[in-house]
Amino acid sequence: FFRSCASGPAGRPWTPMDDDVITDSKQVLQDALASGNATAIQQAYTNLGHHFFERSQFPPALKCFEKVLGSVQDMPVLERDEPAVLERQGVAHNQLGLIHLVQGQYARALEAHRSALVVAQRLQDCPGQNMAYTNMGTAFEHMGDREQALQCHQKALTIAEQIDDLPGQGLAYASIGTLYGSLGDYDSALVCHHNALSIAEGMGDLDAQSVACCFLSQAYQETGQLEKALQYQRQELLILEEEGLNVDLQAKAENNLAALLALMGAEDEALAHYQKALALQTDNQADRYTAWIGTGDVLHTQGHYAKAFQAYQTAREVAEVLDDFEALGMGYNKIGVA
Repeated sequence: FFRSCASGPAGRPWTPMDDDVITDSKQVLQDALASGNATAIQQAYTNLGHHFFERSQFPPALKCFEKVLGSVQDMPVLERDEPAVLERQGVAHNQLGLIHLVQGQYARALEAHRSALVVAQRLQDCPGQNMAYTNMGTAFEHMGDREQALQCHQKALTIAEQIDDLPGQGLAYASIGTLYGSLGDYDSALVCHHNALSIAEGMGDLDAQSVACCFLSQAYQETGQLEKALQYQRQELLILEEEGLNVDLQAKAENNLAALLALMGAEDEALAHYQKALALQTDNQADRYTAWIGTGDVLHTQGHYAKAFQAYQTAREVAEVLDDFEALGMGYNKIGVA
């Protein structure tokens, strides 16, 4: 939930093994339905739902987890309160909430995660409560209610500290820091992001370190501390290069570093990093658009108007591929200026 490009599970390429897993899970479900055993039915729907969710097959996943809750409602009232049944309800509510988040249905996501929280509280399940508060905070943030989001993430942090959950603490600090930044409280944001970075370094979590560095760079830039911003932007890029796993994130980091260098007047170095972003084999056309626009801006500042015009033309072509009218309009405006 902390990469600006993230919109849910990154669906991986479908393989024949996926077909086998889904087919086998459906057969288990049919056997469970034939047996009439509520526990077996709920577990089978849960497993099948997880398999669909992991493959970004959200509509069938949604139906599976709804079926779990429907099966629970068909049970005698006293049996619904058994711990194992409550656990399956909690999982179903949580997964439904995550699916609604991915689909942009934030009010429904909030409702589902509130239900998951109630179940976790009944079970005295601290990790479950932590997860529910975190996801509720995410839903509130998307709905524009930053104060409620902040309260949820602060509750998640308190629980994570109580159960000594370091990844949970790092996640909460990152969320709280981002919210403070959106509220204009950059000093508090910096404290939170430094805490998140310290935790990530202690765990040796390179991905979390790169995220914290990205946020630190943004916060320092907002406060006008450009040298500090540059330090953490370079650090983020170094970590991503060390991981070497996500060229899309590397391209974004190259673009961010280039934009910051251009802002600081280091135009030749900025151009070099925009070119590095373009050289990465990324399928993300938005990153390519950003790099071409940035390249054109730097070239125009340097007085290389013909080259700037060519860069803006290329950016416009990328915007057409993206079918992004706002980007396309900016591309035409830049061409007009050039």
